[in-house]
Amino acid sequence: MEAVVFDIQRFSLTNGPGIRTTVFLKGCPLSCKWCHNPESQKMGQGISIAFDKCVSCGACASACERQAHSIVEGKHEFDLSSCQLDGHCVEACPKDVIKIWGNHQPIEEVMEVLLKDVDYYKNSDGGVTFSGGEPMSQFPFLLEACQRLNALGIAVCLDTSGQSSLGNFKKILPYISLIHFDIKSLDASKHKEATGVSNETILSNLQWLGQQDCPIVLRCPTIPDFNDSDQDFKALSDLANSLPAVKTVDILPYHAMGINKAEQLLEAVPGQEHYRVPTEEDKQRYAHLLNRYCQKDFTIGK
Repeated sequence: MEAVVFDIQRFSLTNGPGIRTTVFLKGCPLSCKWCHNPESQKMGQGISIAFDKCVSCGACASACERQAHSIVEGKHEFDLSSCQLDGHCVEACPKDVIKIWGNHQPIEEVMEVLLKDVDYYKNSDGGVTFSGGEPMSQFPFLLEACQRLNALGIAVCLDTSGQSSLGNFKKILPYISLIHFDIKSLDASKHKEATGVSNETILSNLQWLGQQDCPIVLRCPTIPDFNDSDQDFKALSDLANSLPAVKTVDILPYHAMGINKAEQLLEAVPGQEHYRVPTEEDKQRYAHLLNRYCQKDFTIGK
């Protein structure tokens, strides 16, 4: 039992209550145009190079046995078809501009990391969060890890887009204590255009989960001129109000951090749109609309 993991963050304070360790699993069925972790979308390993920061020193070319890297007329060239993702170039690069995303890690190895901070979890009402990508994309590993953590009394938060089978949600629900459920758009055509998939399965799963006992935080990436109209906030509020398990609505204003990441990836990912970043005036309007329509607690991110 192993997973493709692209990061494990200990002492995380932003992915659920208390002190947490967040496991980011690779692979996602969505391809959101604003994705701030585009390196997580593909299931397997990937490589990125920040060519704009490269000084063309040639250390990577010397380290690469497959000659995937070369310096041609003072410029760094890279042949992805020759790369074996062995990481020698990453170790050799003095400027840290080359990264390999994704490691195959056995569940015992991941659990060893998660159990290092048990005392912190218990003293802060924290725990472990599984995020991604979409963690449900690696369901056998995720289920096994959640079962092990639950048996040890460690609280688990699932950060999900909702794009998975209802059967899988039913299987895993007994082992988690909190769900962060992303809502991109309630408009079917806009959702399909911006993420590459329909929102039908997502909303169907949310309707079922919203009637269960596990608390849900609706997390809503909010993008000007895409999903931040008065009608969007009214529809979102009506949905939250209708679901007993939804306790909080988190508005996550768009930021452009994913654009540079997407440009550095050497395998094609859907093009990042250059959306407008919400202003403070925008955020005040969001708060006004939620105060008007939403009966649940809400937060507006920075």
